[in-house]
Amino acid sequence: MNYEMTKEQVGTRFRMNSEFLYAVAPNRDLLEKNRSRRALLIRENMNTLGRTGFLDMILEGDPMIWCIAGEDLAGMCPSTFLAAAVSAAGFGMLLQRFGTASQKGERLPGLRRGEFLGTVACGGSMAVSGIGGSVPRAERKKNGWVLGGTDPFVIGAPAADAFLVLAESGPGSDATFFILNRRTKGLRIGKPVELLGLRGLSAAGIEMRDCFAPPEAVLGKEGSGQEQIEAVTENLLLAASVLSLGVGNSCLELTREYAKRKTAFGKPLGLLEDVGARLATMFTMIDIGRLLVLRAAWAMASGDPEYGILAACARLFTGESVEKIADLGMQVHTAGGDVGNEGIERCFRDARIAGAVFGSSGALRSRIAGDSLDRQGKQ
Repeated sequence: MNYEMTKEQVGTRFRMNSEFLYAVAPNRDLLEKNRSRRALLIRENMNTLGRTGFLDMILEGDPMIWCIAGEDLAGMCPSTFLAAAVSAAGFGMLLQRFGTASQKGERLPGLRRGEFLGTVACGGSMAVSGIGGSVPRAERKKNGWVLGGTDPFVIGAPAADAFLVLAESGPGSDATFFILNRRTKGLRIGKPVELLGLRGLSAAGIEMRDCFAPPEAVLGKEGSGQEQIEAVTENLLLAASVLSLGVGNSCLELTREYAKRKTAFGKPLGLLEDVGARLATMFTMIDIGRLLVLRAAWAMASGDPEYGILAACARLFTGESVEKIADLGMQVHTAGGDVGNEGIERCFRDARIAGAVFGSSGALRSRIAGDSLDRQGKQ
């Protein structure tokens, strides 16, 4: 693996970074503080991501490039990055891999441009660890399906144009994805959910009461919903890792700037041994996390069969390290007497959510351990 970025990657990152700084970053405070305009602001930011080609890159581009550019975006506005990941890496990739020509033609062009937003409701599998619910039920009727049930937390629901809903559709654990447009009769979007961190995130619960889905609303083969979500899991784990990297790096930059500016005992705070040790630990965690993410992205781009387990390793490390990085950043600010800094407080809150998106550390450890045991058995 070559760890040097190519000229194309450097140029793409610079171009997108400039667009993000100009059009996305200024909306962050408005997203977090203006609840009534949150869905509209997310749509504006998604239009920007569509114009830069970032959404199309997630769907069909080099994973290395969108991971590199995505880290910058996640540092500037993590809520926008997560909305883009769910719409493109979740809804978009599922539709692209398993949808019919008609389903793709109706939605994917707008999604690539940022004019169409999709999301996925699958009983908490794509939510924040600890927030989940029962999978809705789909009952077959003569001319289609009728869906009923709830999902208490769906990322992007207040602004979404369409939902991919995973519902039990047969005996045992058979489940099927159904495409429901926002205006589907019987589909109700609840009040926006407020979280500890990522306060600009547009999320809400959904409720389905006798929602009718015609046969053409079924995504792919009936009863294959679990296999379909597993097919895009690695992309979602990679996106969650990039989110944690962006939040962690933002925390490091704030803390490093503060440690250089603040003085104690006649010298910069960062030159004190304990503070310097914390900065060194933060930097090391971010650099290791970035290497793990880029290794997984490189494996995905090159078709390496190991990319799935590498994505899980990257997610486990970045998800746990971002919380430690935020803790260390808060300690440095506290050591300097700055206990009310809005920037570091926001990073501290965001890290708690970024570390829990798309699954728990326990589930990732079980997956990695299982892969390790399988390898041992084959030796």
